[in-house]
Amino acid sequence: MKKEIKQIPLIVTGGFRTVDGMNSALNQGADIIGLGRPFCTEPDFPKKLLSGEAKEILVKECPEKLPKGVPNIIWY
Repeated sequence: MKKEIKQIPLIVTGGFRTVDGMNSALNQGADIIGLGRPFCTEPDFPKKLLSGEAKEILVKECPEKLPKGVPNIIWY
C-alpha cells in the first residue's frame, strides 16, 4: 500500500501482538502502529514496548467483565 499512498502516513492497526510483528510492519512501510485496546487496561503499554520492558501483548478470555455484545477478548 505504501507504494500507492505517498502523501499521507500509512497507519495500521489490529492483530499486532508482538514487538517483532510491529517492527515488521514498520519495516515494510507502515508509518504508525495503532494500539487502541492495550490502552483500556494498561495506558502505559507503549512506554513498556519502547523501553523493552514488554515484548508482546497477551490476550485472555474475559467475557464476564464485558457488556453484552462486546467481543469476549480483553488485552492486558
